[in-house]
Amino acid sequence: MIFLSIRRLAFGVAVMLSLTALGGCAVPSSKTQSEREAEVAAHEKAAAESGNVMAEYLYASHLVGQNDLAGAFVYFLKAAQAGDALAQAKVAGYYYYGSGGVTKDYAAAASWMRKSAEQGNDRAQFSLSTMYAEGVGVPKDKAKQIEWLEKAAWQYNRDALNALTRVGDPHGVVQKVEANRDAFLRASNANVQAERLQQAVQQQNSQPAPQRLCPVTMGSVTGLAPC
Repeated sequence: MIFLSIRRLAFGVAVMLSLTALGGCAVPSSKTQSEREAEVAAHEKAAAESGNVMAEYLYASHLVGQNDLAGAFVYFLKAAQAGDALAQAKVAGYYYYGSGGVTKDYAAAASWMRKSAEQGNDRAQFSLSTMYAEGVGVPKDKAKQIEWLEKAAWQYNRDALNALTRVGDPHGVVQKVEANRDAFLRASNANVQAERLQQAVQQQNSQPAPQRLCPVTMGSVTGLAPC
């Protein structure tokens, strides 16, 4: 998933900022891939426990990969409550499907999905439009369905573009988006990466001075970062 990859890049930038600020020195790693992944996960968990929102999301995603859906929900919820749009959509999914031991609650799912959609998450916007179309968690409302489809379509969400075409595209959004596809995608990708990297810097700058260092591996390089 592109957003998760960008977040890992941004989190790596934060780690490297720590190394630079502390005069840390990176050294080659002789660890196996699984050992490196375990160390990265451990660092994500430590950062998540200290309130780093990006790390909360990343560690939750790691737990999903370990099939620990209940544990992942705890960290997704923390990040969602802190205002993270991607985490809010994840929490909405838990309530929608009743995953990880969470009681199914369509109204709660719609509420969290709306929070994410209002922050510009195109997937959440499309999902919310579907909920309005089907009357799940919200009253059935075609005008709201189209409104959220259009918002997602302007971000070149292919599902939204297809859905808008099926409902008649009353404002001609599909044609406008397709006419400017290449320029739009370049701008969109640049904005996403800039936002994630800026978030990494802000997260790092907001952290108090660390008291000790722990080994951290990013790719094939191992260095020291705040525990």
